[in-house]
Amino acid sequence: MQSQKLEVGKKVEYNGLVALEGKPLANRTNGKTHDGWRDEKGRFVKGNPGGPGNPYSRQVAELKRALFDAVTYEDIKRLAKALLKQALNGNVNASKLLLSYLLGVPKMEFEIRSVDAILQEEEENPLGLPTPQEMAKLLRCLPPEYKDPLFEILGVKSKAKCEDEPSDA
Repeated sequence: MQSQKLEVGKKVEYNGLVALEGKPLANRTNGKTHDGWRDEKGRFVKGNPGGPGNPYSRQVAELKRALFDAVTYEDIKRLAKALLKQALNGNVNASKLLLSYLLGVPKMEFEIRSVDAILQEEEENPLGLPTPQEMAKLLRCLPPEYKDPLFEILGVKSKAKCEDEPSDA
């Protein structure tokens, strides 16, 4: 393969895209811009015309309009009832779909911890029991009919209040 000599500023077309040969696109390494619509940090400057947008948006809008014209309110009700019937007959996928539209998709929440942190936690508290501080906090929040006898049995004379209770002022 022969190496081609680059001519700075010459327009080159590739796969329908036009670029200036030898002039890099805006980036943060050299601060140069390719078309004057970016500053030295590669950010768009005021007045930038933006991109061409989604080339299929008109077609998608027309297809959606056709679907809305074809489907009636009664059709949607029949679909929902059919989906409900399948869900009640044990179809797990139908149940998931129905509930996701009714209640929304549940958020996935998880905590990322290192293996070392997990092992250290298990080493410090192998049974996973609450710490004395956590227990004290829980006990203070018990209703008085449970808290008072328990504190008496334990010999605790603390009158500390639950953090959720309003303070007497």
